[in-house]
Amino acid sequence: MSEPSIPTITPSISVTVGQTIPLLLASIAVEELALAHIMNAEAEKLQYVLGTLSPTATTLTPGLVTVTDLVNLDRSVQKTLQHVIKKEMLLGNKFTNVLDLIQIQSQEITPPPVLTFEKTDDPDPLNLDISDTLTYTLTLSNVGTSPATGVVINDVLPPGTVLGPTFTLDVGSLPPECSLIGPTVGGIITCNIGTILPNETIVLSFSGTVTSLISGTLTNTAIASSSELNPLVDIEQTQVIVPI
Repeated sequence: MSEPSIPTITPSISVTVGQTIPLLLASIAVEELALAHIMNAEAEKLQYVLGTLSPTATTLTPGLVTVTDLVNLDRSVQKTLQHVIKKEMLLGNKFTNVLDLIQIQSQEITPPPVLTFEKTDDPDPLNLDISDTLTYTLTLSNVGTSPATGVVINDVLPPGTVLGPTFTLDVGSLPPECSLIGPTVGGIITCNIGTILPNETIVLSFSGTVTSLISGTLTNTAIASSSELNPLVDIEQTQVIVPI
């Protein structure tokens, strides 16, 4: 005996698990409707033999009915109902499986977003003999397949020092999504991003002036958070050179 082969179906049909649920429910409903028609036909068969079938266009009256006819009719109806009951049991199991599938679908875990966060400075090192302007750039990307919601970036500006480097924010350089909490030296920049869609990248930049009497390092800490993930932290250190 040769092995059975599955024919190639063109065009190919592809459906998701969620799309199969209404198709399965529709198939159960159609089968239930067919069984209802069968049971109704068996009931009318009995009514006809017993002479209780409601008249339609022509009044139907049974002919001579013997006990043997009644027994044969009973066996026929009983056999049909046995098949209907078996089919109902199969449909009941099928419906239970569909309900389990619906529950699994509703509990399916959506993969969390995947965020990458980077903070850069320009220039680095900063030579005060050439320029006193320092620009920070924040880049936040969603490389996952789900959106990131409630996204907020907090940037803690470097604190001021007496002799060492001090960064003073130019408030006018802030993007529209950002605002300053506290002073322009050592304050906190808060940027309310909201939602970042998959494959979307947010780039924010701001600048300020640097003053210093001696060479040193500016440390700037940025924190990106969302409703789905733990905060991402990036610390940027800028070397400040004071000419002698």
